[in-house]
Amino acid sequence: MLQVTSDDADQLHVHSIPEHTFSIEPRPDQTFEFTVDVPGQVDIELHDLNRTVVTIQVRP
Repeated sequence: MLQVTSDDADQLHVHSIPEHTFSIEPRPDQTFEFTVDVPGQVDIELHDLNRTVVTIQVRP
């Protein structure tokens, strides 16, 4: 689960297998749930800003 607060609309893109995309609204406390099937480093980026906001480590 990932909780997001944003001041602008964008798309959150999870670079994982499978990939996930979520629409971000300009408001607080947005919650997104997703599953990653392949272990490794996963970048999560704001698509329109082309900026990585977090990298998570997925373990088997």
